[in-house]
Amino acid sequence: MNLTQKISQMTPKGSDLQATDLVEVSTLVGGSYVTKSITGQDIIDAAAGTGITNITTNAPLATTGGTTPDLSISEADGTTDGYLTAVDWSTFNSKQAALVSGTNIKTIEGQSLLGAGNINLTATDVGLGNVDNTSDLNKPVSTATQTALNAKQDTLTLTTTGTSGPATLVGATLNIPQYTGGGGGIHALTKPVSGRRISYGLTTASTTGSNFTASRLQLVPFVPANTFTISDILMFCNIAVAGSLCRLLIYSDNNGLPDSKLYESSNLDLSTTGFKIATTTFTFNAGTTYWLAFHGNATTSNVIHYQVGSLYQFAQSGSSVQPANSYFISATLGSAPANITSPTLGTGSVPWIAVTPA
Repeated sequence: MNLTQKISQMTPKGSDLQATDLVEVSTLVGGSYVTKSITGQDIIDAAAGTGITNITTNAPLATTGGTTPDLSISEADGTTDGYLTAVDWSTFNSKQAALVSGTNIKTIEGQSLLGAGNINLTATDVGLGNVDNTSDLNKPVSTATQTALNAKQDTLTLTTTGTSGPATLVGATLNIPQYTGGGGGIHALTKPVSGRRISYGLTTASTTGSNFTASRLQLVPFVPANTFTISDILMFCNIAVAGSLCRLLIYSDNNGLPDSKLYESSNLDLSTTGFKIATTTFTFNAGTTYWLAFHGNATTSNVIHYQVGSLYQFAQSGSSVQPANSYFISATLGSAPANITSPTLGTGSVPWIAVTPA
């Protein structure tokens, strides 16, 4: 029913509507009234059918036409424009935006990111062909690491066989002889004092100047009663001779005989008189037998010697009653052996050698 039909059905009340009349209508908006108005002429025109007489539309909007048209819009399909249902809208909104022709599509080892499903990668796909899922506990070591480990010392087993001689390492067995310790020596009976020299002399018998025997390595026992470390080893040149040289050495003991070389000084120049000192750091252990050695070259000079009565007598020389206080071997200076074999007992005076506690 249009406006004209509605007006025609109304029962007149009072005088006719004039074009200049103003009709006001109040509407409640937001808690207050808003007044709207329409003129009498507007109503007269509408009633006379002089307003909208026809409507035309463009697809997808459709109209029935005429003075009382119906307007409609249909649902879109594959060929016709129209509205989208709620289901169609959700489907449309979830679509991937269209790809522009010519766009480069990245791949992972030849697998495109386009399409459905997961892209399953292997270690080879990402350039890690040597990687697996082995736990840290079960991972092997590298060849280089294994080679280094193979070269390491196995856990040592300690043995204490014997009472003298050097310590030995055979495979994983370390043998340290049970040296007498904490006393029992015949030298350095009181605790050595730093800087105060100690020698192998035992009595107050005097020293004397004597020429050393050319190319002889002479060894005298030294058995300290206290453990101490030295800062140097020395001798004294009494009368200098040009070209005369010597060296001072320390050997270990093996069952009462000098054994392995533990220290050897460089050449000491005896072309001038005075103390000849070789700086070194060496520790003497209490109760352990060592052998201090003097080794001269073929050009002899006069050096301070201990007289026979000043030294410890540890054997008889051969079948005689002559006491022996040293051993010696013949050797060219600079060729002192690493191990002493078959030394000869010495019975005369020996060169004075001292050490200085650090």
